[in-house]
Amino acid sequence: FIFFIFSKKSEFRLSNEKLEKLNSLLQIYQGTHNFRNFTNSKYWGDPSSNRYIIRAKCDKPFMVGDIEYVKLTFEGQSFMLYQIRKMVGGVIGVMRGCYPPELLLNALLINKIKVSEIPTAPGYCLYLNNTFFDDYNKSKNNLHGSLVLTENEQNIKDEFKMSQLYPHINSIEDQTDL
Repeated sequence: FIFFIFSKKSEFRLSNEKLEKLNSLLQIYQGTHNFRNFTNSKYWGDPSSNRYIIRAKCDKPFMVGDIEYVKLTFEGQSFMLYQIRKMVGGVIGVMRGCYPPELLLNALLINKIKVSEIPTAPGYCLYLNNTFFDDYNKSKNNLHGSLVLTENEQNIKDEFKMSQLYPHINSIEDQTDL
């Protein structure tokens, strides 16, 4: 899971209508696509640029202090350098009206888009919340046990986010002009 901020420096809040639009944009990423335009390290046609996104969605926003957060979920088999930041940056650019929605689809389908045309979301407000090791956890040869957090470990993680991570992100947000 990945979170990002809709800045407290603006009056923007994610309405139900905008949430629906955001989710429809995220669905463009679902399926198997060539994500070459979402990384700097691949050339067009490189089969290793193909990635499978199982699910891309946004949950309802929530407030921490005076900053509205949204939780974006990207579930896939593997990701490339900057891929998630560019996927999020592209969606933010479209949501803000800086780019047409076709930018996202064209970036997946054709080589006319330059990597630099897809904005990269700032890294300070994105973080990896969970990893999934479903195949590993189902393996009968698993010598080390399941890689799933217990309820207590999940509670510790959630407390850390509220007491340390969000306040840290909020302090960086206070210092930026983004």
